[in-house]
Amino acid sequence: MIDGILDLSHHNTVDLATLAQNGILGVIHKCTQGTTLADSMFEQRKDAASSLGMLFGSYHFGTGAASGSDQAAYFLQHAKGLLVLDFEANTSGASMAAVQASAFVKAVFDATGIYPGVYTDGSHVQALADMPDIASNCWLWIAEYHTDASVTSPRNAVANTWPWSMWQWTDGSLRNHPDKYINGVDADRFNGSVDDLNAFWAKNSI
Repeated sequence: MIDGILDLSHHNTVDLATLAQNGILGVIHKCTQGTTLADSMFEQRKDAASSLGMLFGSYHFGTGAASGSDQAAYFLQHAKGLLVLDFEANTSGASMAAVQASAFVKAVFDATGIYPGVYTDGSHVQALADMPDIASNCWLWIAEYHTDASVTSPRNAVANTWPWSMWQWTDGSLRNHPDKYINGVDADRFNGSVDDLNAFWAKNSI
């Protein structure tokens, strides 16, 4: 398991050049939400990450306001690199349902030949694990935070049936950060080596 991946949106203020110098290997950036919102910092940070030789990925924040296939089409108009669906509660409107998530991942696969990863948390992961087309095809990125520093892997209840590939272990406020991280930024761990990470990223990117 390795550190070195951050997930960002326009809400975060960061210097990618400094992060790259401090050992950050990759960034997964918010790309789109629903069918009308594109993140204002996505293109700028995509270009910056590329120029710095960093791995780059795109995530779509799913909502309940449009079909999963329509959201996938909108996402793919903008996305670059690693592909991810963010499936969690929407505090500003209707939340995406598991059936919409299923339609989203199918539409992404039909268009690209790649199944996206799915980011979710402990309160939503079982709903997705119960969707065979998701759990059998999509890699899992689980959010699970602990103040106990002895916890070195997520304790998600479905880990044995849907193994995790990436773990968002802090939101930037819990646990101590190594110097290369900054407060208020989500930090992630990959379940493998650096070589595994590079191969994984290449396999699951457009």
